[in-house]
Amino acid sequence: MIDCGDVTAAETAAARAWLADTLDGTPSLLLVDTNDQADRLSSELRAQLVDLGLVAESGVRLGRTGAYAGVGDVVEARAIGHDLAGYEGNTRAPHTRERFRVLGVRDDGGLDVTTDLTRNSDGGAGERMVLSPRYVADDLALGYAGTRYCGQGATVTTCHSVVTDRTDHAAALVGLTRGTDANTAYVATVTELPDAADGGRDHQLHRSPKAVLTTALELAEPDRSALTVAEDSARWAESIPVAAELFADAAHQASVRRTSAWLDRLTDTGVLTVEQRDQLAAEDASTSLTRVLRRAEVSGTDPYAALHETITGQPLTGARNLTNVIHAPVYATGSGSNPTSAPGPIGSRSSTTRR
Repeated sequence: MIDCGDVTAAETAAARAWLADTLDGTPSLLLVDTNDQADRLSSELRAQLVDLGLVAESGVRLGRTGAYAGVGDVVEARAIGHDLAGYEGNTRAPHTRERFRVLGVRDDGGLDVTTDLTRNSDGGAGERMVLSPRYVADDLALGYAGTRYCGQGATVTTCHSVVTDRTDHAAALVGLTRGTDANTAYVATVTELPDAADGGRDHQLHRSPKAVLTTALELAEPDRSALTVAEDSARWAESIPVAAELFADAAHQASVRRTSAWLDRLTDTGVLTVEQRDQLAAEDASTSLTRVLRRAEVSGTDPYAALHETITGQPLTGARNLTNVIHAPVYATGSGSNPTSAPGPIGSRSSTTRR
């Protein structure tokens, strides 16, 4: 984590780092607290990309934010477009917070997009879709920066998140767990006191980055005074073992939520039926599968791709325990072992002891 001073400095540092990674071809996320922050930073980043000749300056106006999007831009869906399933050959509707790269601008104000966010590609690695003029005008925004909702379920190489006194527990967890190589928190440690008589330094409150981040990671508690929060944060900051435990638990819980989001996505796209998703929820599959998916990820395998391939590669109908059926092949992907000898989830009757 980096002590950046005030919020503006934290946003600038995070955006600059994200842009450097992106220009280097590194998949990266830039996360902030609010949609307003995301829209403002996205517009600023688009201007820089236009100046660099990487994004077309001309495009269509996104009525939701007033920004423009042209060829090369990354845009984010802010609503489910139910009416776009079947539109111009679409096989499905866009999901809320799903991001796309613009391939073309239509004369009617619609956009040709792809789920492949890689720059300088023809979009062939992703799924193509056409967004209608109505959807572009009402439910689309630039997607260079986003809130925790666009980060949930995502896996990137690096994640840059702006952490302030407004950052909540869930947002902090997402920002600290999306990147496989690095997760950097740009902490706003200087805030103005709400009853400041002027803008002088005497009316600023400075806290350590660890104190700000620890407060964000704590579960929200109502009716706590600012003094109590500051005192508690200071005590937490003095305890390195407690902080380490907090981060470990935060990472695990975020991974479980990511697995749940992936199962939801597979249900939305028809890979799993609603009944199968309900059964997996009853079996607490998100918790059981998280460990093996993380093992696959550490071994260099895309965990979502492994989950998708496992589910589509075998029949699930009639299985008494869906989690066990999915668990073994994913485990084998991450460990290189024979699927038939892989242990099932802890607590299941099919679990075995590895030697």
